Parts: sequence; C-alpha cells; structure tokens
Amino acid sequence: MNHHFFRALVKTAAFACIALATTLVSCTKPTPETPKDEFNISGVSIPANISTRQGEVLTFLGKGFKDGDIIIFTGIETIEMSASVPDATHFCITVPANLTSGPYKVSAKRGTVVKTLGTTNVTISIEIEIPDKPGTNVKGIVHAGGVGLEGVILSDGYEFTQTDKTGVYYLNSEKKHGYIFVILPSGYEAQLDGVIPKTFHYLNASLETTERVDFELTKAKDQTNHRVLIFGDMHLANRNQDRSQFSTFVGDVNKTVSSSTVPTYAITLGDMTWDLYWYDNAYEFANYLADVSKIEKLPIFHTIGNHDHEMGKSGAYPVGDFDTVVKYKRALGPTYYSFNIGQVHYIVLDDIYCTNNGTGSRTYREELALEQQDWVKKDLSYITDKNTPIVVTGHAPLWNPWDTANLTNTTTTVNLFNGFTNVDFYTGHSHIIANTDKGWIYDHNAGAVCATWWWTGALVKKHIAQDGSPGGYMIVDYTGRNHKWQFKGTGFDTSYQFRTYDRNQIELSAAKWCPNANDTNKATWENLATKWKDKSTANEVYINIFNWDPEWTIEVTENGKTLTATKEVCKDPLHLVTYSAQRYNKNATATFETTSSYHIFKVTASAANTTLEIKVKDQFGNVYTESMARPKAFTIDNY
Repeated sequence: MNHHFFRALVKTAAFACIALATTLVSCTKPTPETPKDEFNISGVSIPANISTRQGEVLTFLGKGFKDGDIIIFTGIETIEMSASVPDATHFCITVPANLTSGPYKVSAKRGTVVKTLGTTNVTISIEIEIPDKPGTNVKGIVHAGGVGLEGVILSDGYEFTQTDKTGVYYLNSEKKHGYIFVILPSGYEAQLDGVIPKTFHYLNASLETTERVDFELTKAKDQTNHRVLIFGDMHLANRNQDRSQFSTFVGDVNKTVSSSTVPTYAITLGDMTWDLYWYDNAYEFANYLADVSKIEKLPIFHTIGNHDHEMGKSGAYPVGDFDTVVKYKRALGPTYYSFNIGQVHYIVLDDIYCTNNGTGSRTYREELALEQQDWVKKDLSYITDKNTPIVVTGHAPLWNPWDTANLTNTTTTVNLFNGFTNVDFYTGHSHIIANTDKGWIYDHNAGAVCATWWWTGALVKKHIAQDGSPGGYMIVDYTGRNHKWQFKGTGFDTSYQFRTYDRNQIELSAAKWCPNANDTNKATWENLATKWKDKSTANEVYINIFNWDPEWTIEVTENGKTLTATKEVCKDPLHLVTYSAQRYNKNATATFETTSSYHIFKVTASAANTTLEIKVKDQFGNVYTESMARPKAFTIDNY
C-alpha cells in the first residue's frame, strides 16, 4: 500500500470504513476476471475530504471495477484518470498534475455508461521547509496545485506582506485580530467552507510563537467577465416565517446562478442575522450558515452589519467596539478585507463602530474607524493603475436619499479613494433603494433581501420594503472594466422594475383599512396616509421605479400624447396597506413604518378610463414597459 495514501487515510474520517489499517493492499494487478459486459459496481466509498499530492496513488473501496475503467473528477475542470484494480474490493488512481484543490463530483465510466460515485473536496498539499525569520511570527506559502505563487498579498488587518518567487511569505503580526488573510489575486479562487471562501486562517499561538499558515488557491475560469450578486440585509432570526420565506429567495438565487454563463459570486451587505434573536430565538451564525448554504455553487463574501455585532444580553454587555465582533470573526471571518476578481478590486469594510458602555446601551456610530482608514490606504497602495475598477461594500450608506452625508466621516471615507476614477460602493442598512452618483464615485444603497424584516410576507404574503420596492438583490455584471447593474425582486423577472398606481382608485381611510384600530391608532394611520386617505378624481397616476437614478428616462403617453412625469417624494401606498395598516388594525406597534420614497413619479391623465403606455429605460438601454389599463383597482391581491 502507498504510505502517502495511508497518511491521507488517517486524516480523512470518511475513510474510517475502509479496512486498510489492518490489511495492507498492494496495487499489483491481479489475474483479470472473466470480462463482463455490464457495469456492476457496489460498495464504493468516496471520502468527503482528500488531502493528497500530485503523483500519489489513492486507493478506494469499491467492488466490480476493472483495469482501465475511467474515474472522472468534475469541478472547475473535468479530469479523467484510468483506474487500476489491486483486488476485488478496491480500485486505485494516480493523482495527475492537473488535479487542483477544490470540490469535485466523482464518477466512473466504462464504455458509454457513467455512474456517479460521490463528491469530495480535494486539498493538494505541498511539502516545503520554511525556516523561521527573525523579526516575524507568521510564515507560510501560498500555492495552487503545489506550485508557489509569487506576489500574492496577505494581511492581518494591520500589516501587509507579499510572497516571494517561491510563494513563501513572512509577516510580523501583533495577532490582534487573531487571523491572517490572503488577498485573492485575479484568476484564483479559495476553497469553500460551505459558502465561505477560505481566504483566511486563524492564528492560535502566542505573540512570541511563530506560526505557519499556508493558503491553497485554485485556478479559476476566466474572470474577465464575471457576475456578482449583492445581498442586502437578510435579518434571519427565526421569526415572521422568515426561514420559509428565505427558502423562496434561495430558490430564486439558485436559478440566477444556474443561468449565469460567467463565474458568479456574491457579497452580503451586513445584518445577515439579528443579535437580539441569537438569545431569544436561539438563531445564531451557525443557523444562518446552515440556511444560506442551501444556495448552490455560490461563493459568498460577507460584510458585517450592526446586528451582526454582539451587543449582549442579561448583564453580559461588551464595552466598545472590538469585543462585539468576536463571534462574527469566529463564524464568518475578517470584518474588513479585500480580494480581486477579473480586473476588479473588491474591498469589504465594517462601517459600524459600536459605543456600548457596558449597561446594554446597544449604541453605535455609522463610521469608518481610523484603523480601517489606515488599512485601506495600505491596500490601495498596491494598485498602481488608478483606472482599476474599485467595488467597496459596507453596511451603512455614504449618503442619504436626499443627498446628505450619512456616515459621521463620509468625506474622510470618500477621500481615501481620491485619484481613482471608477469607484462603486454597495451598501445596505436602510432597507430601501437609493442611488447617489458623484461622477467618479457611486453609492448604491441596494435594498434588502428581507424587505420589511419579513413582516409583509408574513402578514399578507407580499414581500415589500418600506419604500415600496420588493425584497430582492442586485445583479452586477462586469465585462472587463465595464459594468452594469440591475435590481431583481425575489420571485420576479428582471423585467419587473416599477409599479403603477391609479390615484382615482386609492382611498386609504381608517374606516376602510383599519376598522378595528382604536382611536389613537386610527388617527396615527390617517396622519401617515394623509396623501392617500381621501378619494380623488384628479386622474393622477403614480409610478414607483425601484432602482431609479437620474440617467433613467420615463415616457408616458395617453392616446399618443406625451404626459409630463414629475418626481414626488411620498410614501408608497402598497407598503402602507401591506404593513402599516395591518399592524394598526390589530392595535400593534408599527416598528418598521413606511418611509418616504425618492423614486416615485406622477403623471396626470386627461380622463379616468384611458390606457397609458409607460416606457421606462435604464442607463444601460434596458426598456421596461406597461400598458396600464385604467381604472386600475387598488387592492393587495391586484399587486
């Protein structure tokens, strides 16, 4: 038996069923059996993880194999190996030079018949001695398929280093964050732990102890053209039927991923969980990872949100910011880091700075901390071409929809990117969609997966955010350095980009929508719905364009005549009745009240029963239309 394989068996629990610890098996070919035409195999055991090296012989349990059967490993590439059969209960393969680390489906082929054997995650190990270096306490190698990679950048969140010609690196780390991460070079991917790209490893030894940390990367498919899905606030908390609603989102994303013809990735925008319900509903990061891992074949990079910080409960309250992210780091990794895909440099930031005082204050500032500012400067110093597209994610937006600064240090944060010509921020937190274009820098406040914290889906089976946009996510497509983006409502086609309302049909009186509310809540409701509470005969039509920005155009015609569209800052009537009215009618608190929408437009028709032809075009030339027959009834079911 190959002794390298025996070492691999010890490492791999899934091989426990193989009785090789007591019976050594030689890969010397036995006397062939009488040939059979059928492909009858059984008792196959493929381990969940294989740690091996190129040229190593691997032996697996499996009956019915023949010399020359083809074993197929299907991952990013499809690799075929010829099997040899040492005895009636095993088959062997030799690891080829082109097998790299990563997940694989394993199949066997004889003639035209192919049978699936299982799945495994391969790790190609590399054996190289790396001596200690004075003045450093972390060392290692970054490699792909056993070949060291030169010039790869690594960081511990403070200091940076690069690999030499052999892929070896050294770093002197304060080990404050307790990890080191590799900044993925373009054209490479990290192994996945569920949906998490393992670009980081934890440091566990003392400051004085030198630790070796190796990174195994895999060669990716051509990333020049690639797609990134942007997931705003998920707020999974095991309440409001959120997990069953989330399964609909998972199905939607799986369809988007499976239909993509380019490498596809995802980035969250924070608030994947909800810290209060870590305790009250026993729903923590492990539960979130179990649910989100139902998304198939999608590496997900994570951004931290305010509700992913541990604010504490029952007297165990962290003080300040650093201790609030301990659980997050152990579950999801670094709170700020960067990576490259294709020709794009991605930076993930934590712009929530907790100010807890130890008494349960649960306070924070929307601010980029000084240590991150310093880290960003160092990270950007490695990018010499200032035309390189930069994508930055953070939880809190840079600007509010009315174009005022949102972070306490928005100007300082923006100035970090001075000199770069193509910078896009994607942010969450607000649960609305708002776009702020400053020319060289663009802030996409990108909406929320959970919309109104899953409330409207639980109340009336409609998934709507506070500004009237549907719950959903952004699809960002890069072609080289050029990109376009599009919002996708969960359960809707990407052609669904706006919603229309016939004002003549809207009457949001308390008597109609909150008949069971007490006087106080009826008054609150009618104040909230003031614009819509009375009947109207003004023949106005309102158009809520979810992902609008100033480069979009709106054309509305009535009987061939063009109507003028004007912007109206107002509350979306459908959200009012799917959330606010539902809560007030039960005399319950409406915690997540309808907010003003900054992407609603109004036209005035000549009559109440004409059909309007509506054409909305985005900045990329995509055209979205509706032939709006009027009167258009305003009911929840009609939408």
